Amino acid sequence: MNHLTEKLLCCSECGSKPKIHEAGDDYKLFCSECSVHNSSGDWFPNKYEACRDWNRRQKKNTWSSDKNLGELLRTCPFCGRNMKFYRTVAVGCNGEETHQYYMHEDMHEDYKGDECILDTLSFPFTINADDADPENGFIGVNAKLWNKRKSVIF
Repeated sequence: MNHLTEKLLCCSECGSKPKIHEAGDDYKLFCSECSVHNSSGDWFPNKYEACRDWNRRQKKNTWSSDKNLGELLRTCPFCGRNMKFYRTVAVGCNGEETHQYYMHEDMHEDYKGDECILDTLSFPFTINADDADPENGFIGVNAKLWNKRKSVIF
């Protein structure tokens, strides 16, 4: 069974590892974070078939890597602009280092609009995304917190 669980895909919704549930003699895999993500599917008489079904469901829901993860983030509460995912690779004396972050979508261009208060406080304003996984569409823990925030009321 360990060999099979090593090949399980992460939840295509949140990036969590799946959890095997047993009901009598039947098995089904659910998201370990909330048990709801990608919970559709049948119960199977053995763990192997349940694992295969889980992977099939994740591939069906897999994020298209030609999109930008920033599309999954709420807009900035202060200026209303979209956030964009960026990945930079720096080569230093310790080898390659990859940095992933979210930033207002037009900050790398010559933005001519109103400046955002967040960029005034910390230029440029970024959200750390080191744990994001663009291949699976997982936005990262900090981006999930950004999306859970309450609306700003002026």
